[in-house]
Amino acid sequence: MRIPPCFLFTLIFILSSCSFQNMAQTTPVNDEKYDISLKTKLVETDNIQRLYIVTSDNTIIHYDKNNVELFRYSNRRRGNISDVNVSNPIKVLLYFRDFGNVVLLDNTLAPIQEFSLSELGYSDISAVGVSNDDGFWIYDPLRFRLRKILNNGQILFESANLIDYGIYSPLIFKIIENGNKVILADTNKGFYVFDNFGQFLRYIPVDNIVSFQFDGRYITFFNGKKMMYLSTEDPLSGPLLLFDPNEKNQVSDVKISNSEYIFVYPNGIKRMGKK
Repeated sequence: MRIPPCFLFTLIFILSSCSFQNMAQTTPVNDEKYDISLKTKLVETDNIQRLYIVTSDNTIIHYDKNNVELFRYSNRRRGNISDVNVSNPIKVLLYFRDFGNVVLLDNTLAPIQEFSLSELGYSDISAVGVSNDDGFWIYDPLRFRLRKILNNGQILFESANLIDYGIYSPLIFKIIENGNKVILADTNKGFYVFDNFGQFLRYIPVDNIVSFQFDGRYITFFNGKKMMYLSTEDPLSGPLLLFDPNEKNQVSDVKISNSEYIFVYPNGIKRMGKK
């Protein structure tokens, strides 16, 4: 398998001054004290090491890189938070799939916009992504299309029928736009890569996707046991191992933010790599 030429630069950027070998050896274990102790449901991080944690009681809490709580938001009337998108930290998106509600928060987690996909005529929408402008990406399973819409339902761009590309019944759980690409993730089938006009570019088969991040060129994802990465630009490349945490640690998710790894456990967060 051919390694992309710019892999070394990207890996150095991700790991900064921390060596890959040392990071793998310092994977936390269960009896270590958590940096943040709470029951977690979803965890996201932005590019300056701030955390956004959805707790088991459906509250989202914003922490800085020193694990100090900054803000929190809770709205139990809308159901459970099924997805969080922090690709734009001044426009944090919460999706409440049970009722098809989208809530946008500012950088203090104060609501700035709310709308209902159901009221706009969209049903069974499993994931919503924030675009680089004022739009939103959804995959419409009834029409088999990726669509970029405004909060009033106006369609800005849409893909062709995905069946035309041999894509049948994808179960999309997350959508991320970065740079000029949009990534759709299906837990058991892999990644679908589009450009930011909704044109289909590539399918990358991968299974057991727990979570993923996308920097505009590379996808890093956790499959429940290993952290992997792959290029969206090199059609000959497949997923490559980034590191393999100790399976006994019961890690439920892993995130990367600049020079640190963020290990997610059911009852807390452990951050590694800050030197």
